[in-house]
Amino acid sequence: MQLAKIATFLLLIGFFFAPLKIVSAQAGDSAIVTWEANNFYPADFEGKPQTTFRTPITVSVEVVRAGKLLNITGTNIAWYVDDSFMDEGVGKKSITFNTRNVYGEGHLLKIQIERTEGTIEVIERIPVAKPRVVIEIPYLNSIISAQSKATIKAIPYFFTNTLLSGLKFSWDINGSRQSSIGDNVLSLNIGTPQAASQQTLLVTGTIQNNISQTEFSNTYTKLYIR
Repeated sequence: MQLAKIATFLLLIGFFFAPLKIVSAQAGDSAIVTWEANNFYPADFEGKPQTTFRTPITVSVEVVRAGKLLNITGTNIAWYVDDSFMDEGVGKKSITFNTRNVYGEGHLLKIQIERTEGTIEVIERIPVAKPRVVIEIPYLNSIISAQSKATIKAIPYFFTNTLLSGLKFSWDINGSRQSSIGDNVLSLNIGTPQAASQQTLLVTGTIQNNISQTEFSNTYTKLYIR
């Protein structure tokens, strides 16, 4: 994969702020849980980055009273994931672990903050999604001209690679696999359709993790020759 073609992708850390959740607390205290998903997505992505299978995530907790953060560095905090003990310690306000569950299952996180005023127990579900492929088409209504050259891109979202060079890109045009594999850019030399059936191109883009062969995703789109 040429560096110029992957330069637009960055390794970013996504922050998701969970809703305020209280199971039991004293003196009006409340807990705020946040988690960070460490995976790949385009630099201009404005949504919430999703956690996928085997994504490293860091979960943190804070305690709030009357809108102000309390100092819990001297408080014992215990962490559980799917009812299994993960870690515990004084001032242990965060943990990092790799997701183990697949799409649709998610993880159930429980945090016990053992304060002298009473124990705050927080329960939060972290969803697990699938990696995704988005095909970028720079043509209005996906219409391309006959006797032209068309270029489209396959954009990976939420794969767990530490390097984008670890992703393999492949393309399929109307059921025919293209010989150019390992490039997220597809260039097509468009001829002149001889029949109505040749005016539509079904393009499928597939991305696979070279390190984890079970991590892959694909999507398709249509191009119309006019």
